[in-house]
Amino acid sequence: MGRVGFQFRSRPKDVDFQVLNANSIFILTPLTEAADDWVEERVSLTEETQYWGKKGIVIEHRYISDIIEGILNDGLTMEAAG
Repeated sequence: MGRVGFQFRSRPKDVDFQVLNANSIFILTPLTEAADDWVEERVSLTEETQYWGKKGIVIEHRYISDIIEGILNDGLTMEAAG
């Protein structure tokens, strides 16, 4: 039986957020302590907030542009998941 090859790309340690476009929603995942702090200070998390996995925050399509702009304006980094 032949070996199946996988290529794993390690994530640079300086990436603060990962964002996944899931068509009608986005999943914003904080990856660093600075990102966790940013979310706590800047994103209104309520009882109605939906999460994907342990830390991924479900964001409606209409809000993601403002959130991404805020992340980048505050000097944090992000990468697209995919």
